[in-house]
Amino acid sequence: MFDDPYKFVRDILVNSTEVTQIIPAKNIRNLEIPDSLKTQAPYIRISVIEMTDIEFADGQIRAAGLHIQIDIWQQSPLMTAGNKIKKLLKEKGFGFTASLEPQTEKVTDYVTLYRDARRYFYAYELNENQIY
Repeated sequence: MFDDPYKFVRDILVNSTEVTQIIPAKNIRNLEIPDSLKTQAPYIRISVIEMTDIEFADGQIRAAGLHIQIDIWQQSPLMTAGNKIKKLLKEKGFGFTASLEPQTEKVTDYVTLYRDARRYFYAYELNENQIY
């Protein structure tokens, strides 16, 4: 289905004007967030939790799954961006699996960031040449 799960998810987010109106595309990152970006919130961190094969009763792997976490760091405890992303990913075939405990991080004396972390799962069929 895709070679790079980070790019797959990031492309969905950056191609949505609803998302990029709230969070600039340059602030949608994979894994690491540089310290310099932390004062330029809001930003998103995409993490791949696991990629799994889905085995059928005949012993063949015909489908696979992608389990991701999206952390949204922003200066407001409101979850507007998270709700828009949840709706977008549902439209793209992702299932919502969990919300994590809210978290705060004091970046400077004047800036506190709030984290809205949610997990999603995406299942997809393998192409004929990928089945094993």
